Amino acid sequence: MPIKHWFIVAATALILVAPMNMVRAADPTSDSFPEDPEVVSAVPSEDSASDQDLYQPTTNLALNVSVPNLTQGFQYHAGLLYLQPSADNLGYAALTTEKNFASPVPLASPYWQIESLRPGFQPGFEVGADYAFARPGTDFQANWQHLRTSTSNAASAGNGQWISPFSQTGPPTADSYDELYNRTGVNLLRSATGQVNFAYDQANFDFGQYINICSSLTVRFFSGLSFARVQERLVSSFFGAPPAANAVFPDNVPLYLSLNNTSTFSGVGPRLGFENSYQTPSGLRFTSQLAGALLIGQTQPSQYLFTATAPGLASIGIPVNNEGIYSNRLTHVVYAANAKLGLGYSRVLSNGSVFTFDGGYLAAVLVNPFAGYETNSNILAIQIGSLSSGSIRQTLSNFSANGFYLNAGLQW
Repeated sequence: MPIKHWFIVAATALILVAPMNMVRAADPTSDSFPEDPEVVSAVPSEDSASDQDLYQPTTNLALNVSVPNLTQGFQYHAGLLYLQPSADNLGYAALTTEKNFASPVPLASPYWQIESLRPGFQPGFEVGADYAFARPGTDFQANWQHLRTSTSNAASAGNGQWISPFSQTGPPTADSYDELYNRTGVNLLRSATGQVNFAYDQANFDFGQYINICSSLTVRFFSGLSFARVQERLVSSFFGAPPAANAVFPDNVPLYLSLNNTSTFSGVGPRLGFENSYQTPSGLRFTSQLAGALLIGQTQPSQYLFTATAPGLASIGIPVNNEGIYSNRLTHVVYAANAKLGLGYSRVLSNGSVFTFDGGYLAAVLVNPFAGYETNSNILAIQIGSLSSGSIRQTLSNFSANGFYLNAGLQW
């Protein structure tokens, strides 16, 4: 840039800045010091202080935090659970639709729909006890949740469809269309059923410290041990087309396959968390809880059991073919968490005991407690009643339960 242009820019800046400095110098509230320091009062007058109070409201941020004195003694509670269990591996069959089923050329255009189990809400129970110590604000609590559920479903194949295990959802490559559909027998599977059973038990033992914040909010911080045992049993069964009316042995033996996956985890470990209660003067309480645990234990992977009957087996004198995949127990760490949100009520009875009642919503999750092994790429015809897998893969699954709870307790 030529030097004259620099002079023009500098002059313009001075013109713009000079008025601002003049205004700032004339402003008595500016940060510049007055020429006569004696006019500045070291202590503001009462009038000026009162004027400041009018235009500068103050906020008191002090919190009244204290440790409550609990009534020493026991408190027992029991209640009902209405929970919905879930896992990541609830698919039990694949329904295949062949779009070119009637085509005279070996061009496969399959579509797969995964048939899954969807557990609903099912009942369980919860029991527990609490002992308050003489030391202010400290107690010990023990709690046990128990749930057993069973869910089943069924599906069938229509025209141009078949239903089969994940290990064989379609026929392999063939040189002709006829061979394509007669080589594996998977298209002979016409219906399937699935059933899953869950078993869930969790017991918590922890020491707690209560703290009152202001007059209505109480927070309990706790730590202790948590024990959990969960089991999943998933059974899927497949049924072939019924034999013809004029069929004779061995053709009168229906094609039947059954797969049984059962996995179990048991573990114990440290648990930390907090819960709070906001109580109104009328005795109504708003409650919440959040806790996490690290459970060290063992998982028994699915003992994958395969059972089959088929005409091919009957023709060689084998009524039932049993196969299986087995594995040793695995030791690992499972992350667990649970949360509650509820509404409660407490009332002091005439004899001095305290009756409590609360209900709300809860959720619990265990990360990958289930493990298993599944076959993949069946290499022989299913119609002969053999699994004959070309490969095996490992699977992992989470477990969760969520739903409603309702508890009643008594302290004396």
